[in-house]
Amino acid sequence: MKFVSLITTVTSTLGLADIATAAVSSPAGGYCAFKNQYECGNNPGYNNNNDFAFYCTSANVVAKVQNCDCSRCCAISEKGASC
Repeated sequence: MKFVSLITTVTSTLGLADIATAAVSSPAGGYCAFKNQYECGNNPGYNNNNDFAFYCTSANVVAKVQNCDCSRCCAISEKGASC
């Protein structure tokens, strides 16, 4: 019985570690809303909570991520996105 409890605890801990790691990984490859457009984003735990600019592909996938060094400074223009 104790062995099963230990395995369950270790498995749960490893699963939580994976979730924590995923929270700070790059948004590249993730889902985005507006096809073929530049967008701004801000994911808690990524890029020190600063903004990032990216391009949303025709398949609604985040590409070309540019990290900003500020919060709420990302802007979209006709030419793209900038920090």
